This record gives sequence, C-alpha cells and structure tokens, in this order.
Amino acid sequence: MQVNITLRKIENPTPSVDSVYAAGVQHDATLNAEECAPAIAAYLKVTPAQVKAAWRVFAAGLKRQAALGNQSTVDGAFRVTDAVKGWFQTMTSPWDKSRNFLQVNATVIDPLKSAIGTATVVNRTEGAKPSVDSVLDTLTGKTDEIVIGNPLYVAGKDIALDSEKSDEFVALRSRKSGAVVARATVTRSDNQTIDCVFEGVAVEPGEYVFVVQTRSGLGEDFGVAAATRVVKVVG
Repeated sequence: MQVNITLRKIENPTPSVDSVYAAGVQHDATLNAEECAPAIAAYLKVTPAQVKAAWRVFAAGLKRQAALGNQSTVDGAFRVTDAVKGWFQTMTSPWDKSRNFLQVNATVIDPLKSAIGTATVVNRTEGAKPSVDSVLDTLTGKTDEIVIGNPLYVAGKDIALDSEKSDEFVALRSRKSGAVVARATVTRSDNQTIDCVFEGVAVEPGEYVFVVQTRSGLGEDFGVAAATRVVKVVG
C-alpha cells in the first residue's frame, strides 16, 4: 500500500535552518456519500439503495445517542463522544451559552487507526521553481554586468544548492547553443542568495545566460531545476 504526500513551505521557527516544510496527504479524490455508495455496494454485494438506507439509520442512531450524552463505539473503527468546550469561572459556575458549548467528537480506534501504519510513503511534491532576480558584481557595483574573476552576489528565490553534487551548479551558457562555457566556484548559498566567482576561465565579452541549476535543498528525491537570467560579460 502506498500513500502519496506533498510538501509546502511554512514559516521557519528556527532561524538557523533555511527551510521548514509541512506535509499533507495527496488525495486522488474526495467522495461524498452519493459517490461512495456504488463502490461500497459492489464490495458488499448489495444495492446502493441498501447502503444509503443503512447509512441513514446508522447516522440517526449516532445523533440520538449524542443528544442523550452517551458515547457510541463502532468496533474497530471509531468512538463518538460529546465534549464540553469553553471555560468556567468557578467550580460551581452555571452553564453559560455565551462561552460554553457541546461538541461531538469522533476518535479513530484500532484497527482502523493502524490501517496505514505499514504504508509506503512517497513524496510527490513537484520540485521547487527557483528564480534569479539579479547578479551583482560586488567590485564594480553593477547588476547583470560582470567581470570574469570578480566576486558575484546572486539574489533570487529557492536557489540554495549543494555544490558537492555534479548536477547542481552556477554557470554561464551560450545564448546561441545553450552549451556551458564556464562554471563558477560557489562559496556560499541559501534559499535567497549565492556567493560565487568565475575563476581561471576565459570568456569572450558578450551576453550569456547565467544559470543556477539546483534542487533547492529538497534532496535527491527531486530532479534539478534551472533558474536563468541574461547577463553581460565585460572585459
């Protein structure tokens, strides 16, 4: 059995960590009672009408017991109980409808609770979509106009990369052929910025595609994505 999940970035409570992601189960569909009835009927070898009738009787029984303040237990599935919400000022405070109310809660119990305990979980999140907003030559102070050998400060989104991986890098590509003409040495990166320099390479002046190829820190379960920007190399 396989359960698919997807991740989304959330506000990070730990400043020392670049990213925090919360997971949610990826559902193929959300079915209402009308849509579920035929599938359940086929499994039980009864008619959809019989399934719907049983649901109505079952739901009415749960509602009646809840209205009486009783707990209902559906063996192997869930327990339904009434819960008191709100606060009281003293041990003998009367019920105050302005701040107290009753709520019906359902608690899943075994074996339904453990039904997916052995499932294989697969991360189906699409890779991040990095972008490069600017490439600053820190010695000349010019943006998107660089001198080979000068330190560069790159700003963008989701551009953290692992320079130990051969397919994650910063490079210059030819605008005509798309071929990599030079790779940069990355000295530091996070999700928003990169420090790098093109060292020991000869690049003719002209316009090139500056590319950051990265997994954005999501790990090897994801393919690389490329963020690009046109820059000018000057002598």
